[in-house]
Amino acid sequence: MSSLLSKEISHFKTLASSWQNPNGPLYTLHRLNPTRLQYVRKFVQLNKGAVQQQHAQPQSHSTYYAPLVQNCLDIGSGAGIATKNLANWCENVTAMEPTEELIQYAPKMDNVTYVNGLVEELASQEGNRGKFDLVCALEVVEHVADLELFVKSISQVLQEGGTLVMSTLNRTNKSFWMGIIGAEYLSGIVPVGTHDWHQFVKPEELIQLLAKNGIEVVDVVGVIYNPITSEFRLDYDDVSVNYMLAARKVVKETKQEKELNERRSTSGSE
Repeated sequence: MSSLLSKEISHFKTLASSWQNPNGPLYTLHRLNPTRLQYVRKFVQLNKGAVQQQHAQPQSHSTYYAPLVQNCLDIGSGAGIATKNLANWCENVTAMEPTEELIQYAPKMDNVTYVNGLVEELASQEGNRGKFDLVCALEVVEHVADLELFVKSISQVLQEGGTLVMSTLNRTNKSFWMGIIGAEYLSGIVPVGTHDWHQFVKPEELIQLLAKNGIEVVDVVGVIYNPITSEFRLDYDDVSVNYMLAARKVVKETKQEKELNERRSTSGSE
C-alpha cells in the first residue's frame, strides 16, 4: 500500500516552475502561508512549555522562551513555501516531497534536507522512529490515497510529546461550492484540478484516526478567506471549509510511573 495518489504528481508537475511566484497560479497558497506558520509556531511554543513544565522547575511566562524545534518534518513540502519559514526557527528541517520536479525549485538552505519520497518510506527506516519533535502536513491530507497508512507513519516518526500540525479541507456541501466550484472554476484563485471533494476529510474523522495512533488533538480552528482583501484569518466558529488542527503525541507512562500512579490510586481509595 502507498499514501501516494499518482494523479496528484502529474498535476503538481505542471505547476513546478511557477511555485515560488507569489503572483502566479499558487498566489492563494502564498497568501495563506503566514497564517499557517503563526499557528504552527504558537502550538510549538505551547507544547514545548507544557513538556518542559513536566520535567523542570516552574518558571514565570515572562522569563520563559520556548526552545527552537530540533528536528522538523515538513510533509508534502512542494517547492518549499512553508519550509523556508520553518527553517528560520527549526534547527533541522526534513522536507518530504513526492514530486521530484518541485524539489528542483525549492530554496536551498543549510539546515534543510529535501527528500523525494513518502512519509511511510521514512517511517520504515528505524533511525527515523520518534525522531521529529515537530511534524507539519499543510494542505496535504486532501491529496493522500491511504489516510490510515499516512497517519500511522506520522505517529511512528513523531516523538512522544511532539507536536503535529495539519491544515486541510472539510468534506461539506459548502466546501464543494466554495473550495472547488468557487475557488477553481469561478474565481480561478486555485488551479483547476487541484482538489477532489471526495478526498476531503471531516475534522471528527481525522481526530478519531489520530487518536487511534496515539496522537491527541488539542485544537481545531477554521481558516477563512476574504476574497476582497485576499487575506486569511482563523475562526473557531467556522470549520466548514478550510481548517487547521494542532495535536500532541501521547507520552507513554514508564513502568515506574505506572506503578507509582497505581499506588496513589490505591491509597486514595482507602
